[in-house]
Amino acid sequence: MAYLSRPCLFSLLLLPAVVASFSLAPSSRTAVVTRAADWRPSSFVAITAIASSSNDAQEQFEDAQEQFEETEDSLQKNVRNGLKKIDSNVLLRAIRIGNHLPTLISLVYFGLMSMVSNMPSGSSLNLSPTAKALTRRIGPVTSAEFSAAFSTAITPVSFVFFAWPLISVVQLLTVGISALRPGRSLLSHADLTCISMANVLAAAWLLVTSQPVQATSPLSQVLILPFIPLIIGFPLRNLRMTPIKTNWRNAIYQLYSSFTTIASFLALTVELQYGGRIPLFGGRGELCSAVFLSLYAFLVRFPGQGIIKRYVNAIAMGGIVLKKLMGGLTLKSVLSVSFLGSCGVLYLAVNKLFQEVDENAWNSDTTVESIKGKMEDILESFSPPEDDL
Repeated sequence: MAYLSRPCLFSLLLLPAVVASFSLAPSSRTAVVTRAADWRPSSFVAITAIASSSNDAQEQFEDAQEQFEETEDSLQKNVRNGLKKIDSNVLLRAIRIGNHLPTLISLVYFGLMSMVSNMPSGSSLNLSPTAKALTRRIGPVTSAEFSAAFSTAITPVSFVFFAWPLISVVQLLTVGISALRPGRSLLSHADLTCISMANVLAAAWLLVTSQPVQATSPLSQVLILPFIPLIIGFPLRNLRMTPIKTNWRNAIYQLYSSFTTIASFLALTVELQYGGRIPLFGGRGELCSAVFLSLYAFLVRFPGQGIIKRYVNAIAMGGIVLKKLMGGLTLKSVLSVSFLGSCGVLYLAVNKLFQEVDENAWNSDTTVESIKGKMEDILESFSPPEDDL
């Protein structure tokens, strides 16, 4: 052993340790692999569980978001439907009534004025304090008394002047139906404005004629009255209204314009006879009545008048003839220009009334095409205005 070097001896001493380490290596490696095998499945399950729970939470969030959007859409739809119902059933009606309110106010004032101005002297009305305040400027003279004070040869009987309250009632019905009917309003803004302006002028005329009678007729009565038929006839002339076709929309215009046109002719006659401003006509009743009858005959023969206008023309002229008959007839009165002319104009008015009815309703030459055309015109006349609610 002496010949072995020191490094070789050290190698021989390490050999048992190396052999021992190789004998123990398989078991230690198995333990490491076993520990790795034990660690990998548990970590994977944890990660998988975390990922699965994350996916479930995302799906639940998406479901909740979708449900929220559906609820929001449903709520918005319900709100829109509710607003539409409020607009159509509440606000639209309120706006429409607001549009009609100025006309209703003018109508109330005109109605009060016409009612008070046509009450006989000495009679009393149980008016409210507000109504008394509105009519306190009405004078003691009624329309009939004013006509009696400035009587002419063609002054009608007193019942004709009750057309003023009748106009007020027809206005109230027309404006009320227009404001409250379902769908669109019956009257446009232009219609309502014309009625309001005419009511104000009519109330002013009633106020002027109710003042104590003077020696001469007031000039304002002939200056105010002609503007009423001019204004109230505007819808008949311009707003797609054929006057010959009568319906709820144009009935008030026909009644209002026809009566005030005749009243304007009468006011002109009073001015000529009693105004003292035109010497040629002053005090000449028959000459002044000839002017009135000429204008009236021209009015009766004017084409395109509706049935209401023709009835008013016939009734008013009938009232003139009736007053002459009630006053008694003499040879001089029968041969007067006013009586003969009144009878002639009454014949024209009655003839025009029935002639127009026959031509429009019972024409034997009517064909199928003309009937269809008339039906289309009638439907168009009942169509609502295009420029209003």
